[in-house]
Amino acid sequence: GDEAGVEGGRDPFCRMPFPWHEMDAELLEHYKALGWIRKHFSVFKKGKYIPLECIRGLFAFERREGEESVITASNAGDHPENLTFLRKYIKPCGAEHSEEFIDLLTGEVLKPISLLEPDRSVILVVATESNRRLAQRLAEECGRSEI
Repeated sequence: GDEAGVEGGRDPFCRMPFPWHEMDAELLEHYKALGWIRKHFSVFKKGKYIPLECIRGLFAFERREGEESVITASNAGDHPENLTFLRKYIKPCGAEHSEEFIDLLTGEVLKPISLLEPDRSVILVVATESNRRLAQRLAEECGRSEI
C-alpha cells in the first residue's frame, strides 16, 4: 500500500483488508507514471549512472546508454535552485538537438535557465520530437492532462 499512501499498522492490524477508501489517488498516479517511464526508457534498466550535481539541496544524475539520456534532479533544499548545470552535461542526442527539456513527470518544458523549486523533482529528456511524442503518450496513458 505504500505506493497508494496507505500506512500499515502493528500486528494484527497489518493483516487487515486493503483500505480502498484511504488510498491517495494522486500518489498512486505518480507511481504509475514512474513505472511507465522506467518501462519506456531503457536507460533506467541498464544505462550508466553519472552523478552531475550535488550542491546545497540540489542533487542531479544522468542515466545514459548510447544516445539515450535522461536526467533526474531533486531539490531538497529550502530555496529554488537553477538548472544551468544542464548546459554542460547534456550532449546532443542523435541528429536532433534542443535547448529545451521535457519533465516527464509533469510534461512541462524547461530550459537551463529554469528554477527548480524546493521539494520538487524532475525527470528530464531533451525536447526532441520523439521525446515530445513519448511525453504525450505518457500523459494519455497515465490519465494526466495533455501536454
